[in-house]
Amino acid sequence: YWSAGGNKLYSELGEDLCLLPKGGSTAVFETDDVVSATVGACAGALDFTLDAKNRLTSSASGVNNPKRSKVCLGWLGEEAVFYKCLGKNGQFTRGGNKMTFYEQQWRVGNGLMGLRDVVIDCSGAASVAFLSFYQGGVTYICQELAAVGECFLQETRQVDTDTPSLDNLLELDINCGEQAVIKQATPEYSLGGKWLMFRYVCCRVTEPSAIVPTGRFVTNGSAEIEGVYCPLPERDISGRLTYQQRSCYNDSACINSPIRQMAFDHKSGAWCVEGDCVTSDIAVPTDATLVGTNWEALPVLDFDFEPPARGASSTKKTRKPPQLIEFSAETPEFAEECQDEVTPGRPGFDRETMNEVGTELPDENPCSLVAAKSGEGRAVYTDSVNGEKKYGYTYSDVVDCWDRDIARQKDQSDQDQLFGFLNVGWDAREALGEIACAALPAHNGGWAGIGAGGDVGYSFQDLCSALNIGVLGVLRGVTNSIELVKNFNRQKSDRDDCKETTAGLSRIFCDLHCIRDAVKAGDQAILDSMEKAARIQTANTKLLVEYNTNLILDRLSDTGTASTLRQEQAQAEAEAREAQRHM
Repeated sequence: YWSAGGNKLYSELGEDLCLLPKGGSTAVFETDDVVSATVGACAGALDFTLDAKNRLTSSASGVNNPKRSKVCLGWLGEEAVFYKCLGKNGQFTRGGNKMTFYEQQWRVGNGLMGLRDVVIDCSGAASVAFLSFYQGGVTYICQELAAVGECFLQETRQVDTDTPSLDNLLELDINCGEQAVIKQATPEYSLGGKWLMFRYVCCRVTEPSAIVPTGRFVTNGSAEIEGVYCPLPERDISGRLTYQQRSCYNDSACINSPIRQMAFDHKSGAWCVEGDCVTSDIAVPTDATLVGTNWEALPVLDFDFEPPARGASSTKKTRKPPQLIEFSAETPEFAEECQDEVTPGRPGFDRETMNEVGTELPDENPCSLVAAKSGEGRAVYTDSVNGEKKYGYTYSDVVDCWDRDIARQKDQSDQDQLFGFLNVGWDAREALGEIACAALPAHNGGWAGIGAGGDVGYSFQDLCSALNIGVLGVLRGVTNSIELVKNFNRQKSDRDDCKETTAGLSRIFCDLHCIRDAVKAGDQAILDSMEKAARIQTANTKLLVEYNTNLILDRLSDTGTASTLRQEQAQAEAEAREAQRHM
């Protein structure tokens, strides 16, 4: 992402880049600090502008442009080269490298990702009074106020930055409302440059008040931990807020100092500031008197003033209801081999994933029986219809195995019937042949010189019978050979194909395994949710009891009995904790 102007490019990396002529039509980018160290701030750099088509154009004569006509900067291989501005279909080729319209088009964004380096911070009692954005960055002015009231953290919407539109800029709405000012603004963004948002701090402004100088300067004597502590957005494991120091009463204490926090230690049951702890289980530090060795927690009061009635207390405390902890159920964690992407029929199912996961399982895991891949796994078979080698069993695969086995059985039955008919026909043909041969002369005689002059010879009947038997024997042999080949091929197909019983039982065993896993994971999630709900209910009940108890104590404060009740409450809590330590 770039923004351009004059003779500098402002990149999303926060660097100013100068464009310097390298010789001929070639240019080179250098960072502003490198150029400044040698020839001054972008001295000798080429002036350029950004046109409506996101192209960096220049009319400088130092880029092999004697007529000072408009030329465009584009990438030719690894060099930045000035050339005439190309149209959508134009191109320029040199040294085997090609530059088109798109190589001359610079990706100039809406500047939103440039805002990720914008950090606004007005310390002390100051607030933002002026804010201005320009191509090189942002300028803001902090105005000191007499005092600020309550500060609170807000955030903008998360907007998409990967777009050339300026519409998303309007969604970065930093608005503190009436009677409040902006004190801080910090960006948050994705590392991939896809989105951006701002967290910002607003502070209430007070009504005009009179400040009478006393001539005393007391802030330098304040301890480093003294100051205003504001709550962070997230709660700890006990549901309490953690408070972080946002300003110091001693100005020097907040310069180059570590971040100080007031947090609840749930293990010891105490509120702590830099190791100085006070044992108390109150939900909010200002709900009761909380005094450490070197600190005391007091609420930050605004400057609204109502004169109290005569004889009444000069302070009136308004207590906010506690923020209760929200409950969310635990999500079951199912086994990897039982996820939707490896279960046939479920959304997102992928056969390769099923085989990959299944082959990594131990042999005793039933789901290893339904998976296979090249060189490993049990579920490998060859489709006897199309000869395709397949891996893994799905539900449709089991049904297809069944159908192919039934087809092979039917083919065997049809073959047996056909060859049975053929053999019956050969037998009948042999019998008819013998009958026909019987009609021929049966005495010995000379035929073609056979038996001439002696007793040895064959009759026509013998020759006919021999011929009949020989021909039928050849036909039977051919028929039997064909039958043997068909049987062999069918048996091989049956042997290489999947067995419906094996495939079906493997699929059933895997499903039963996943049912068992779902029951166990679901039961565990229910138990975890119930335990979590019990803890949250106990914590919320405690917060509500503390809140209502403190409300009663606040109402009794005018009667003078609240102090006694608070002391009795603190003593009872201390005795209860002491009793727990001895249990």
